[in-house]
Amino acid sequence: MRYINIHTHKLNIHENTFEIYNKKITENFTKQHFSSGLHPWFITEKNIQTEFQILKTDLNNKHCIALGEIGLDKLTNTSFEIQKEVFKKQLELNKKIKKPVIIHCVKSFQEIIQITKKYDYSFIIHGYNKKQELANQLLKNGFYLSFGKQLLSKENLQQVFKNTPINKLFLETDDAKISIKKIYNIAAEIKNIPLESLLLALQNNFKTVFYESELVRTNRTFN
Repeated sequence: MRYINIHTHKLNIHENTFEIYNKKITENFTKQHFSSGLHPWFITEKNIQTEFQILKTDLNNKHCIALGEIGLDKLTNTSFEIQKEVFKKQLELNKKIKKPVIIHCVKSFQEIIQITKKYDYSFIIHGYNKKQELANQLLKNGFYLSFGKQLLSKENLQQVFKNTPINKLFLETDDAKISIKKIYNIAAEIKNIPLESLLLALQNNFKTVFYESELVRTNRTFN
């Protein structure tokens, strides 16, 4: 069994670990499995058309196994209306391939829930660190929740993690200087289950979500 790091900004290739690298849209990268998308922080109107062309190419790359991170963020300077337009356009672009979508969301969860209702993709909220009530709402609407470094220190978040069904979970390092194995060890303690059980459960989640993509089904380098 392998440790699955669903979202990282660092180029790590660790033994017995499967990591999805979050590629910058203009970055020339095909070394390992990656995700690609127009992040709301970095949207600029003058570059949108060029970056969408890059994204189209990325989504057809056999190493690109997810669209993301994309989403909405009410704390960034980018116009929220433009964010929504770009977010929707990326979801439309994904219609033929239907790759899983890794979501960045800040103070925009209701908008995310509403917009994504019309799509039958698998959606993963990365870096989840909010309250139980919101987690319940997201789970009810079919989202997966990915937890990161804050799981190590936030007791309230640990309770949310404990209450989240194991078949709706992922773990990640994001941009933290921390081992995914450390996060798994803490997560297993919180769930009060053997590490091996957690590894198996998240491996099954990965297969359920990512093998739905045709390109992943025909390029099963995970096993």
